[in-house]
Amino acid sequence: MLAAIAAPSAWAASPAKGMRFQWHQEGPDCTGPCRTWISASGDITADTPQEFEKFAETRDLRGATLVLESGGGSVLGALALGRAIRRLDITTTVGSTIELRPGANGGSALTPHASCRSMCAFVLLAGARRHVPSEGRVAVHQIWIGSKRDDATAVSYTAEELMLVQRDIGLLARYTVEMGGGMELLETALKIPPWEPLRLLTRDELRRAQLHTVDHLFEQPTPQPTTTSLLSEAGGRAAAISENGWALAEKGAGRMMARRHPLTVEGEQIGSFDVMVACGDGAERYLVSYSEKRFGGRQRPLKLVAVQIGSEQAILRVVSSERAAKSSELVTLARGQVPARMIKALTESGRSVTVTTKAADRSETVIRLGNTGVGKSLPDLAASCARSADQRSAAIR
Repeated sequence: MLAAIAAPSAWAASPAKGMRFQWHQEGPDCTGPCRTWISASGDITADTPQEFEKFAETRDLRGATLVLESGGGSVLGALALGRAIRRLDITTTVGSTIELRPGANGGSALTPHASCRSMCAFVLLAGARRHVPSEGRVAVHQIWIGSKRDDATAVSYTAEELMLVQRDIGLLARYTVEMGGGMELLETALKIPPWEPLRLLTRDELRRAQLHTVDHLFEQPTPQPTTTSLLSEAGGRAAAISENGWALAEKGAGRMMARRHPLTVEGEQIGSFDVMVACGDGAERYLVSYSEKRFGGRQRPLKLVAVQIGSEQAILRVVSSERAAKSSELVTLARGQVPARMIKALTESGRSVTVTTKAADRSETVIRLGNTGVGKSLPDLAASCARSADQRSAAIR
């Protein structure tokens, strides 16, 4: 099935046999802990995300395994479904479910002989862990206007239709990066016009596209270091950090000033990072922490993180830069003490902080953060640091 557009508000699947979700338990002769999974079979329609949300209300799906068998369908429906899946930390795979004793609660069997085509591949990408069995098939092609896909070269296209195609390609690209997928997946799909057969992805392509990230299904996931856990190590609360400007966040018994920012290279987002400023070892120093998460499996560990405000630059110590277990994400934490005057300079009109990173393969990123919110947050942070220093002094006396 082609991913197709039928109206400005939704990409539609052709004759709808909408995706159905159903719980299964292996059987009937399972004597130990029995494996369970959710079958997701059928076309992805504009209503599929809502159907999934209703299904999720019936029981806790967090950490479950979702088995996909679909010819694809709605682009916007698939993106919304994928984001709902990611929020629940679900493992995705390709397979088909066989009910051994239909209607008699006799258990089910899972077979890997199934296909995930067109937009199903992008739903597969939404899993926190993704597994494609060797017998499974994943195939992709271009998105196209639904009513014109059968004879695409014999019809004309309006400006509005072309605009909608461009819009949805952009949404699909953003989603791919958001889910940690390789851009090769989207690049491959966009090469295949509607008059050619769908392109079957090879095992190597599945791995490069990050559609296959774990080799064993139903394996218990190992807790992974994330930006949130690294913030805990740095002493902060991730929920208080925003991209909209510098703001105060709680740090243990004290406070810190923090900001989040997308990590991009030539406009393409490859991750995100947080910069946190907290009380330093003395009245004239601040502790600066840098927490970063990069998408994609080709990123190399960082060797250098530097921050510069005006003419002053400080090199932060890279505490760790490692790939999260069973994930394509590279997680980095760096920190260091900087002079208080350097941070105070950020309050000046037009000032900014430039963050530079360099990886083991000599690739680098350079991101400039403005000073929105610093004028309000820094005085409160300075007062908090002064109180902490007074309390330490009193305790020593």
